[in-house]
Amino acid sequence: MSPAPPAVVTRDSVLLGDLHYAIANFQPGAQYYLAPLFRHRDGQTTFNELPGFRDSIVLTSREGKLRIEYPIAREWDSGKLAQPIVVFFYVLQRTASHQANRIGRSSELSYSIVP
Repeated sequence: MSPAPPAVVTRDSVLLGDLHYAIANFQPGAQYYLAPLFRHRDGQTTFNELPGFRDSIVLTSREGKLRIEYPIAREWDSGKLAQPIVVFFYVLQRTASHQANRIGRSSELSYSIVP
């Protein structure tokens, strides 16, 4: 991933990298997504500023390799980001209109910010 953790990031930073995923018990016809989730400043929850599932990366096969390019400006502007900035990439299986189960997660990526 670039920048490589624990690099310093700014509002204008873009997370870039290749990510391999594999979905156990893949069900053809089910809806799977890959989405970045950032640690909330409350220290208990995660969030992103994507409008909805359809704005995440759609996963259509049991496994694959994806090129990730994710600007962090919306999360930065939200005022919700924990410091240091911690991000995970979640594999989600949609279960209802506005609901999904997390079925996978990347390792934690932690970034510093300039005070």
